[in-house]
Amino acid sequence: MKKIYGILLMAVIAVALSGCDENDRYDSLLGRWERVALRIDGYESSIRSGEWEQYIFFEDGTGIYSNDYESYDLYWDTYNHDRIHIRYSDGMVDDLYYEVHGNTLELSPTTSFRDASIYRYTGSY
Repeated sequence: MKKIYGILLMAVIAVALSGCDENDRYDSLLGRWERVALRIDGYESSIRSGEWEQYIFFEDGTGIYSNDYESYDLYWDTYNHDRIHIRYSDGMVDDLYYEVHGNTLELSPTTSFRDASIYRYTGSY
């Protein structure tokens, strides 16, 4: 009987821990992110004035993309623990790799992150 309870306990713990990793990754994207740098061919440079851009990701899978000239509603979802699919209200679609390091978000078209937009967390929505 102790063996059965031990096995059940380990199974419950394994399921609980695996669920936390995915939720933590998902939750880490929530909030307002403002672009602060751009990396091209591995070289990073700060954003110049007039190049403002931000994403706001809401918990319900919606959000807002804005830059100096326009603003779009969006729908987003993550998959494979490192990809984000974004559909903008103008019909455009982005499938990007993402990494979150503390208050920094990197969005890249490739897994190497040699080319990436770098965003700083600026608060909740």
